[in-house]
Amino acid sequence: MQSMSPGWSQLVRLMTGMGLAPFWAWAGGIAGGATTPAPPSSMVPVTGPDMDRISSRLGIRFEVPVTTYSSSDDGWTYAGKRPPTPLLESMRRLTVNEIARYPRPLVKLAGLKRVVILRGITLDGASRGTTYSTEQGTLYVDVDDLYTGGQEYMRQVIHHETFHMLDTFAGTVEADPVWNALNRKGFKYGKGGESMQDDPSAGVYTLKYPGFLNRYSTSGQEEDKAEVFSTAITVPGYMLQRSRKDPVLAKKLRLMDQRLKQWGAVPKGWPQLKG
Repeated sequence: MQSMSPGWSQLVRLMTGMGLAPFWAWAGGIAGGATTPAPPSSMVPVTGPDMDRISSRLGIRFEVPVTTYSSSDDGWTYAGKRPPTPLLESMRRLTVNEIARYPRPLVKLAGLKRVVILRGITLDGASRGTTYSTEQGTLYVDVDDLYTGGQEYMRQVIHHETFHMLDTFAGTVEADPVWNALNRKGFKYGKGGESMQDDPSAGVYTLKYPGFLNRYSTSGQEEDKAEVFSTAITVPGYMLQRSRKDPVLAKKLRLMDQRLKQWGAVPKGWPQLKG
């Protein structure tokens, strides 16, 4: 990853804090006629009293590119561009509110070190949306998900992807016989989340699949867990309601609760389970 010269870097950081960095990046220079654009993947911090406080408590950096972003992580090329200022500000507020719900032990277990806010995230050139890199400890947040899906959807996506990081470092993302044993006898998961990536209806809550919150949950055990986690943390009342009427979901929620406590602590807003 290339870096900016000290003078340019300091200027961009100052202007970013004032909400003006995109102007200089797009204009191509400052007074004096400079025309050389900032190099790709030059990053600046997303700052503010709330983000600085969370960064300090959890050890996470919040960043945004000056113009565009590209990085090879986990054998993939992650790319995107800087969001317009209004979308960046909306995502900044939402992201810090959701990440702030995590206790430090979970953040450390997930290996989460950085949150990068982008627009139009691609993975090896294919449209991807919000995703993560375990190699770099990075959660890539796509403002397009907020624009097209709304705040509640965006909140769930953040926690869904963060859980994948937790699951990976806990060693249960690929094989989890304890979780799989909770399903009805004979059930087999599908071909993974990628097989339903382009089907927005797959993530809609439904009662059609006993033991599962939606069709997307049936695609793979890693997606099933991430859906239970993200639903429980964002709409705990709904998760409790479903689990009261579905014994398999009730067992999954309890196992998730037990694991989180074993890993360190439950996130703020996690449902209180009886018994």
